[in-house]
Amino acid sequence: MCVLPSTSHPLNFSHAHNLEKKCLMKVVANNITFTDLTMQNTTETGVFYITHCTTFSGIAGDCNTSLFNIRNIHFTNIRGTVGTSYSASMQCSKASPCTGIEIKDIDLTLTNGTAIDKYSCKNVEDMVVFSC
Repeated sequence: MCVLPSTSHPLNFSHAHNLEKKCLMKVVANNITFTDLTMQNTTETGVFYITHCTTFSGIAGDCNTSLFNIRNIHFTNIRGTVGTSYSASMQCSKASPCTGIEIKDIDLTLTNGTAIDKYSCKNVEDMVVFSC
């Protein structure tokens, strides 16, 4: 079991959208598995965070046209305490929705012991085991 202590975003998918536009490239994250993790007081997100909407180095993210494709990502046997009311945040691109995300065997609580089983989702399709 891997312990991820006191971090703001324990598992984070993001990319340099401005580079994608300049180089006309399509970035793909595919067939990645995260298993047997313990969160210890993560501060901003639950297990993971996916976004195309983040501003980085002064360049605004693009929630609607980014081609960054995230698919077949698996999260299993995740435990621990988090500092937010949702297990995961997935804000994917309208032009390239996240697909095949699997979340199972998740047992997260707030530091006060309240169980968490909600997800924040935008443009997520073909979810496995969980629902937004």
